[in-house]
Amino acid sequence: MIHTHRQLLSEQSPDRQSRQSLADLLKDEGITKLMATPVYQENQSVMTKETILAQTREWQYTLKQQAFPVEIIPAQYVVVTSQLLDDIKTDRILFINQTSGYLYVILPDDQLPLYLDHFIYELQREQITPVIVHPEQSSFFYQYPERLYDLVRHGVMVDLSVWSLLGEHGKKVKRFSEQLLEANLVQLLSLNVEPLAMKRLTFKRINKLLSKALSSVELNYFETNSEALISGDRLRLLEPMRVVRKGRRLVYEGKF
Repeated sequence: MIHTHRQLLSEQSPDRQSRQSLADLLKDEGITKLMATPVYQENQSVMTKETILAQTREWQYTLKQQAFPVEIIPAQYVVVTSQLLDDIKTDRILFINQTSGYLYVILPDDQLPLYLDHFIYELQREQITPVIVHPEQSSFFYQYPERLYDLVRHGVMVDLSVWSLLGEHGKKVKRFSEQLLEANLVQLLSLNVEPLAMKRLTFKRINKLLSKALSSVELNYFETNSEALISGDRLRLLEPMRVVRKGRRLVYEGKF
């Protein structure tokens, strides 16, 4: 499982107290790797690639001073726009752990861009693998899950939020998350460990709930893929099943 923090990095370097508070949280929860994932959106983002890397080094130094072996992994949640390919070519975009070849992408909630297939094709031509962030929360994918299947079939990875699976975003999202897992349309699990998100449940409690929701084989699958994502290795893939929505039910139409 990947631990993420969207607010870890900001326009201004965090103060010493903020760093200390987070260091204490990570130590208490036994987290040894944390992915910083500020959101990048064209013409709106002030966190440049250089700023992210500089602040990552600052955090790493702070944690090293605490003699606590936590690795801060730089990344971005990138909002897909028609100009994103240009931003990639001009080196404005940060891939997961800088050189892994994986890129987190955020898609619009209500529809897919007409240029999406071309965008994915161009990424893959450059040996870049897109990872869709939390599609289980998308109203479009909820209505048309077969489009997510099409994307997975063509080499796109899917990252599902642990909070969704545990029901923190409502029963509908929880059930949809379970259905995507059943259809082998999820390759990665991530947990947002921002203070507000962690307020209700401890990490120990989350692990206990996950052990009930997933088998040991499934947990090992996601753990293996998390490590592969960070190191830039090939993820393990399960054969996906095509699903379509008929009313409130999802119908499994078999495997390709």
